[in-house]
Amino acid sequence: MTSAVAGHPPAVRAASRATFASFVANGVLVGAWTSRIPGTGEILGIDTAQIGLILLCTAVGAMLSMSQAGTFTPRWGTRRSARTGAVIAAVSLVLVAVSLVLVNVWLMAAGMLVLGMGMGLWDVSMNVEGADVEHQLGQTVMPRYHAAFSLGSVVGALSGAATAALQVPVAVGLPVVGLICIAATITASENFLSSARQSAEERAEASANPAVSPWREGRTVLIGVVVLSCALTEGSAMDWVAKGAVDGLGTSEAMGALVFSVFLASMTLTRWFSTPMVDRFGRVASLRVCLGAAFVGLALYVLAPSVPLMMAGAFLWGIGAALGFPLGISAAADDPGKAAARVGVVSVIAYGAFFLGPPVLGWIGAHWGIRPALSVLAVPLVAALALAGVTRERSHHKG
Repeated sequence: MTSAVAGHPPAVRAASRATFASFVANGVLVGAWTSRIPGTGEILGIDTAQIGLILLCTAVGAMLSMSQAGTFTPRWGTRRSARTGAVIAAVSLVLVAVSLVLVNVWLMAAGMLVLGMGMGLWDVSMNVEGADVEHQLGQTVMPRYHAAFSLGSVVGALSGAATAALQVPVAVGLPVVGLICIAATITASENFLSSARQSAEERAEASANPAVSPWREGRTVLIGVVVLSCALTEGSAMDWVAKGAVDGLGTSEAMGALVFSVFLASMTLTRWFSTPMVDRFGRVASLRVCLGAAFVGLALYVLAPSVPLMMAGAFLWGIGAALGFPLGISAAADDPGKAAARVGVVSVIAYGAFFLGPPVLGWIGAHWGIRPALSVLAVPLVAALALAGVTRERSHHKG
């Protein structure tokens, strides 16, 4: 990130570092939670379908907060929005810990609902901030912010693998990691570019012209569909790669977490090192290359008879899942004047898939098995390939 921000005003450099830190912290929390899903299911005595319903609670909470985030994030500013989301997530971790101690499924469901609300607001606000910083820098950096999320997820997943191997209770390890991440985000967000992203005049104009809502813009919605497809591919891996290894090959929980870490490491490396490719060949070509890798990786993961081959599939799958979300956010933010609202729309559509898709796959997996159920992801990948052209650059990048 240092070379990308060198020579820019101090405030932009500080905002870039703060955005990077927020993405890292968010990823650590997500990775720590998802890597312990198999162990959580064992503690609560629930099966795959019931785990899917618990994850559905997270989806409902996220959609509740994100359905409003596109409106109030420009009014509150990304700083206040990110902090509010982080505090809500902190409350959820207390509920989750208590639910595991009491072995109470209903309290776990409530904790997941609140977690979704906090994470949804946190995610939208840091993506809006990232899009603004990218515009200020005038070059592709959004994949690196999402690499920061992936890096954090790797750290979180490895912490989950370590705590599982050391038999640290989920009710202890997860809240400790989560609260550290939340404190880091609250601190870092002090350097976000502004506390208020939309002036009174802009709010008045938006209220007077409801017909210009980005929900009515064909390109914005289609970008959302592309990101939806990629987010579904990524989100399904986040929730089910570890459990697919445990159930499909009979591996230990620690080994399942390690397979998940391979996926996250691949996605992280692709996001970090892909920015020169995107600047040279454009968003469309870069997306299509990655989506092709996703097909191969998904097939190998689903069909692999051994852990090494499954890890190879997870590695290719990680490459395939890497660029859809960050490049979609960048495409939605091509016009800085409408970036916040459009990023909000794309985020709502994408996170709907990210959170709602995995529970549906969990329900299918209860009947077919997790690995066969994941083959359904081939359908959204085809859709993303067909629509990738809508992300073509309209301003300062190639596309």
